[in-house]
Amino acid sequence: MQPTKCAIDTTDFDDPMAKKIDWEPAQVGFSGRNRRLVSINSNRLVFRSPITGLVLIVAFAALSFAAIYDFFAKLLAGQFYAAPLPFFFIFGGLAWLLFHAWSIPIVFDKEKGYFWRGRKVPSPSTVQTDAKRYAALEEIYALQLIKPPWLGRRKSIIYELNLVLRSGDRVHVLVHRSKKRLRSYASDLSAFLQVPVWDVCK
Repeated sequence: MQPTKCAIDTTDFDDPMAKKIDWEPAQVGFSGRNRRLVSINSNRLVFRSPITGLVLIVAFAALSFAAIYDFFAKLLAGQFYAAPLPFFFIFGGLAWLLFHAWSIPIVFDKEKGYFWRGRKVPSPSTVQTDAKRYAALEEIYALQLIKPPWLGRRKSIIYELNLVLRSGDRVHVLVHRSKKRLRSYASDLSAFLQVPVWDVCK
């Protein structure tokens, strides 16, 4: 699926930067669409995945374990029965991929001075080499809320939160299913970062 072009009225923001930046989706996908913003302390906010997301992960892991258990049980009984092995790798691989996506941290940390989306805490060098996942908090100019117009047979209604940097570049944070919740999270982030929210979600 490819995002369509859309016209955005930025006059309400009364800021020349709003007219210069891109208002198209920063990322085509469904990253973090059920996450919630959690305050760890006064200097750290984190988007965390819901515990309910573990249910599917555990289910696939259990199916993988059942398949390998069946394989070894028959092997110990003197039978070589390879049919369960593909299911072990398929379900095990799905469990690992889902857990990997579920556990990726999305962090705003004032003590470190950075935003990052990933397991590696950023440094000045990583921010320069991977600008899509990291940003210095002092470079964040505004928060951008948009509703990407998707094409396809099934129209998935999601909302996207991005960081607008002083350079005019954007850094994708996440997409979310709930406009109400994402607006609330953006408001909390706005107070935390002391930057405005540019919201064009209708």
